Amino acid sequence: MLDTLSRAIQLLPNVKLSTMPRMSDFAHWGVAISQAMGYSADDFLQAYGENIKSQNEEILEGHPVAAAVLEFMEDRKMWEGAPSELLEQLNNVAQEHKIDVKDKRWPKAAQVMTRRLNEVKANLIDTGISLSTGNRSGKRRTISLIKSEENTVTDNLLKPKLIGSFSWLERILGKE
Repeated sequence: MLDTLSRAIQLLPNVKLSTMPRMSDFAHWGVAISQAMGYSADDFLQAYGENIKSQNEEILEGHPVAAAVLEFMEDRKMWEGAPSELLEQLNNVAQEHKIDVKDKRWPKAAQVMTRRLNEVKANLIDTGISLSTGNRSGKRRTISLIKSEENTVTDNLLKPKLIGSFSWLERILGKE
């Protein structure tokens, strides 16, 4: 293990990532360690991206507002309106898809909608739904939701082949 770490320290200055993922220092070290073990940078980045994607999906599925927004935007490219209008729309989606509106994170009033959306903004962006709050249309505040076709976790970080597991990482940790 120390030999691998020593080799990774030597390789680290030469690690160049085409995009900067979340926790970029971790990604740099991960690439250096994987290369020290004879794996490619793409192997590590693929596994790392799949892990981020999995965590992101769990967060979105576990947050009632995020789950409702995903369902709401399923057949839309864009939506814009007042927080009260979005709350009404999401209440309908929640009822239709049996999303728990009694959850403490579900907004009971329109003025809480922006706060709840901001809690999951980064996760929604990772699935291709951008969110803009605080825009003004006259005296009225608006929320905009725009859906793109890309999933930023997998599209921007990961284009290499899928390795399917963390078996190489389990070997490092002695769990194999």
